[in-house]
Amino acid sequence: MERLTRIIEDGPISVLSVCQTRVEDVTIWKEWSVSKDSSIEEALLRLAAYEDTGLTPEEITALKEATTDAWLQLRTATFSTDKGAADLAKFILSILPEAPKEAANG
Repeated sequence: MERLTRIIEDGPISVLSVCQTRVEDVTIWKEWSVSKDSSIEEALLRLAAYEDTGLTPEEITALKEATTDAWLQLRTATFSTDKGAADLAKFILSILPEAPKEAANG
């Protein structure tokens, strides 16, 4: 998925740019003016944060479902007091989804 936003850090200043058009392999960026509508700027910043995750909408949905299921399992699980933390750690690792290969490779 190609990005629609980018943020360039220039010292204390952050510049938000939006994809204006793509011609073959070249992306034309347009700087977003802070003086424009602040609600649109907030939406663009939220889109940029989403794009920074590198996840597709389907991967986010799957992660949300897996996390919800994991928390439900964790809330109802019981652990022996003699092993305590070790049991808890093993249980958490057993119910968490595997990281996407791209994320695991850094």
